[in-house]
Amino acid sequence: MTPQQTIAVGLVGIGGYGGNYLDLIRKESSNLDIQLVGAVDPYADRSPHMEGLRQEAIPVYADLEGLYEHHTVDLLIVVSPIHHHMAQTRLALRRGSNVLCEKPLAATVQDGLETLRLEQESAAFVAVGYNWSYTRPIQTLKENIAEGLFGAPLRLKSLTLWPRGQLYYTRNRWAGRITDESGAYILDSPLNNATAHHLHNMFYLLGESPDQSAQPVSVGAELYRANAIENYDTAAMRALTASGAEILFYTAHPVEAELGPIFHFQFEDAVITYSGRDSQILAQFHDGRVRSYGNPEADAHAAKLGHCVAAIRRGERPLCGIEAALAQTRCMNGVQESSEIHSFPQELRHNEGERGWIEGLSEIFFDCYQKGILPAERGDIPWARAGKTVDLRGYDQFPSRG
Repeated sequence: MTPQQTIAVGLVGIGGYGGNYLDLIRKESSNLDIQLVGAVDPYADRSPHMEGLRQEAIPVYADLEGLYEHHTVDLLIVVSPIHHHMAQTRLALRRGSNVLCEKPLAATVQDGLETLRLEQESAAFVAVGYNWSYTRPIQTLKENIAEGLFGAPLRLKSLTLWPRGQLYYTRNRWAGRITDESGAYILDSPLNNATAHHLHNMFYLLGESPDQSAQPVSVGAELYRANAIENYDTAAMRALTASGAEILFYTAHPVEAELGPIFHFQFEDAVITYSGRDSQILAQFHDGRVRSYGNPEADAHAAKLGHCVAAIRRGERPLCGIEAALAQTRCMNGVQESSEIHSFPQELRHNEGERGWIEGLSEIFFDCYQKGILPAERGDIPWARAGKTVDLRGYDQFPSRG
């Protein structure tokens, strides 16, 4: 492709988060010299964006085959349910399209690895839409970590408590599910959907190169459920990387108020913190120096699209591809095997219409986050149940082979 050519874009999914991409493509089409040539959605008539697409004369197809019968696509943006990500990405690679696949990568590590093998045989690339990974604050911080500016990583911990209730889990047929009707894995959960960004970010920052993540070698977790779903809506976990760095993550949906994302990263020579959406990432050195990296939330959504378009024009690989995203998938699969899903006691449940929360959950998780422990390790929480440690070395299959 020559730099002067307009890049033809296809979009899979025009409901939910797909609407954000429609708005972004319209906003950036002139700046990036891109054109939306077609969209795919088997339930297009349910989308509030359908009328606008009709007015713009952008065709919408029921499946990907229909799109490719009529169009050449340089960049396919996949915003479909989790369990369709990799099959649609592989179809696009076989048709010669580059792919921007929304997070998470996949339901299972083997699905991601199969797509990685196909990508390695292809001239096209797959980028994964972890917003922060494409931003200057994260890229600069990642570079400084890799060059040893802060010394060795010791403990990285992050907390994201986002209220999600009945409407969230009834918005489609797959929310909160472990498998679909055919038995195919979905593994929808906070770790593999709403807050997956912030689990991925810790592994990604420790990767040795811009397109790599540190991989977990073990994980142990506690899993809980308040909503009437198949999978868990609350998790606390501890993973280790090959270098011995400890990764702690706390996430929950049945909470009364939003808290996070926040993080606290401890290195030999500095502590790196982020205190919320409107804040800056700050590195505070033990000798008193302070370095600011800016806010990774600023323009994060637009950054990944712009990066993918630039990578196509330059013939480059993406910053956050399958190999980088596999750390989150591998860890999430291990978490799923680490613990049974325990229901919260009925007496702790509070409900106000669609909203529901567990009494004291936010305070307990924040306290555990501050102390760097899991709830069962605190010793005074009656409902807390420890999970087992899962070995992730060579882990390439979910469920594991034993």
